[in-house]
Amino acid sequence: MADTGPNIGQLAPEIDLLDGNGERWMLSGARGKVVAPFFYPGDASPVCTKPMCSVRDNWARYQQAGAEVVGVNTDSVEKHRNFAANHKLPIRLLSDSDSCFAVQAANLKERCREEDGLRWRLRKLSGPGSRSAMRAA
Repeated sequence: MADTGPNIGQLAPEIDLLDGNGERWMLSGARGKVVAPFFYPGDASPVCTKPMCSVRDNWARYQQAGAEVVGVNTDSVEKHRNFAANHKLPIRLLSDSDSCFAVQAANLKERCREEDGLRWRLRKLSGPGSRSAMRAA
């Protein structure tokens, strides 16, 4: 496997993205917390709108889990803003225009399967629409 992610004992690399309000979200701001990235293909598509509305409808359950849940795809900040407003989504939507976060998460997930001792782990959140979550050390 190519060396594309963190090694044992290292923290995951910084992720720095803009959300639908044009505000900066940095992974380092979530150190010590569970971050649950909800990767989805696109805003306002029939395939994605239903699951995102399910997240909205079950938002209290996600908050009870203590996770910072963020939606991630390559759509623009403006498209995220409109999508969230149209569907009253409480979730922060991140614009990963160059797929940096998605690639890092995919590499990390693969490494967590293969190696023991990484300081980052994937875990499942319970409830409808559950997705993998990462816990920062």
